[in-house]
Amino acid sequence: MERDKPNIREGKVSFYGKDFKKEHLNEKTASGEIFDPDMDTLALPDNRDFGKKYKVTNKANNKSVIVKHNDIGPNKRLNRAGDLSYAAFKKIADEKTGLIDATIEPYEDEPAKEPPKVETELHDEVMSQAGVDDDLAFPQAFAKHRKSGAKEFIWKNKKYTTKWK
Repeated sequence: MERDKPNIREGKVSFYGKDFKKEHLNEKTASGEIFDPDMDTLALPDNRDFGKKYKVTNKANNKSVIVKHNDIGPNKRLNRAGDLSYAAFKKIADEKTGLIDATIEPYEDEPAKEPPKVETELHDEVMSQAGVDDDLAFPQAFAKHRKSGAKEFIWKNKKYTTKWK
């Protein structure tokens, strides 16, 4: 683990074998969820922040997968940073490798992106002339018009003349 990034783990990562499901069918993970190797999940040896998402990156090929922490393991004596489900491991490595060097870091979903805002000197004036406040179609149409460089803009049968610099 790096000292300047305390939430990032680095080390060996393996996976629950694809046949593990047969042996542990209907068994619960430490979080209480039923184990499913087809879901993108992660077992960590020393914490219980179940439900938290992590980004696991294979250092050899820089491929990453976002997983949900739902189990405890592997045993600390195995000296591994974590175990992935079979499905998650396949997304970043060939199952034949069995063990990879990886980085495990907390992952937070990005907030929903807001629609682009048209930012010009005339935007407020034209929006006011058009009599719209929150109509998303108008700003998009206006942005397209702005990009075209045209001098006239027609919206809902009303003509607007713009003065681009």
